[in-house]
Amino acid sequence: MSLQRLELVVDHELVLRQFAIQDAQAIYDLISASREHLSQNGDRTSAKYPDLASVVASITFPQNPRRLRMGMWNRESVLVGSINLTPEEVQPAAEVGYYLGAEFQGRGYASRAVSRIVRYAFEELGLRSVFAKVTPANAASVGVLERNGFHLSRQEADEKGELINVYSIVRA
Repeated sequence: MSLQRLELVVDHELVLRQFAIQDAQAIYDLISASREHLSQNGDRTSAKYPDLASVVASITFPQNPRRLRMGMWNRESVLVGSINLTPEEVQPAAEVGYYLGAEFQGRGYASRAVSRIVRYAFEELGLRSVFAKVTPANAASVGVLERNGFHLSRQEADEKGELINVYSIVRA
């Protein structure tokens, strides 16, 4: 029996597709090409995936099986980034997280992907709100969220005690 991967069409340039084991090399290559970029602003992606085996393991045995992990694929079928949606256990909400490869910045991919996954969360999953945690220094990510209607809802400390801004959007 073959499991169908979720695919969300964003527009004529971008599609979000749930990660599968055959995507491991593309994921690793994207991370490897962007390690310095992905190490900024508290992002741990680069450190979490030091080699191809760690990427394969994360797909085969995910830390959080409830998390929807998707690749952002451009019209040339190139992986340009990743976006995920992690449902909260006790309330109708989810956290969105995303990253782009360094060479794919500034093309609107993240903004359009966030728009599409928020629409999916509200319309298909029936969630009430979506939130994202961003370091104050990550102006690009703050811009992505604000362009999509997210508002600063609170500040909290991360596991290192550093300040994190929490942006959220509530279904109308």
